[in-house]
Amino acid sequence: QPFALNDVTPEGKALQVRQLGKVLQRVVRKAHSVQGQVVELRDTAQSLELLASQRNASHGRIHRMGSRCHSLQTFQADASRLTPLDRMDDTDPSGNLADESNHNNWLLLLIVAT
Repeated sequence: QPFALNDVTPEGKALQVRQLGKVLQRVVRKAHSVQGQVVELRDTAQSLELLASQRNASHGRIHRMGSRCHSLQTFQADASRLTPLDRMDDTDPSGNLADESNHNNWLLLLIVAT
């Protein structure tokens, strides 16, 4: 029931105080509800930030793995061009060891590719 602001009787004043108290309780409940929603939104934002950083880290790992695969494919393509003799023997036709620096280059390429 509405109250009149100009009701100056003790009963009228008591009614005004009770009704204002109810309004204040609703305001406080609403403030607590909003505060809870703010906390939930903050938690959601932190979760999204974590997911974004994990996604970025995954993309970085995928990119690095792709680069390694490309290096390995390049190495395999170069290795497939060797003759069977080159693959099995490091000596030249005269029986001497093949150029050691070339052998080291292949070894270095294998290490980099993996």
